[in-house]
Amino acid sequence: MSEAAPTTEERFNAISEKLEHLTRSLEQAKTTIADQGQTILAQGQTIEAQGQTIGEQGERIELLEGKGVALRRRVSRPAQ
Repeated sequence: MSEAAPTTEERFNAISEKLEHLTRSLEQAKTTIADQGQTILAQGQTIEAQGQTIGEQGERIELLEGKGVALRRRVSRPAQ
């Protein structure tokens, strides 16, 4: 005996279940992408803060180098 073809209602129900599953999957993907976006944003802010810190340290190094040059000049001058 051959199996009877699914009724319109059975086909509709099967399609509805697949659509519900796909909708849930899309919602999960949307949430995951949003979470990843927030993580990337936070990482960007961290990198920006680190860049500012590095810039400040660079300025301090330049000041110290300038003081070092001035000290070397004073030390290297012969006493009169």
